[in-house]
Amino acid sequence: LDYWKRRGIRGPPGILFLGNLYAMTDVNKPIGLVLRDWTKIYGKVYGIQEGLRRTLVVSDVEMIREFFTKKFECFYARKVSFPGICHEDG
Repeated sequence: LDYWKRRGIRGPPGILFLGNLYAMTDVNKPIGLVLRDWTKIYGKVYGIQEGLRRTLVVSDVEMIREFFTKKFECFYARKVSFPGICHEDG
């Protein structure tokens, strides 16, 4: 759970083995609202964990544009599970 912290990236605290999945599956709050709230707290770039999978959340349109145009070779094979979320493991 310290993966992002060791890299200087902020993010919500998680639970061992679940990461942030518990907070993301709140039946009273859609995932989009959870991510929006975290963006307000942690900024336009922050790290979460979906179970054991580490995910970098990027909410800055210009940064996303740069990732997929100027730095395409580094990001072209990233998985997208929710709009705006790419996994660090490809």
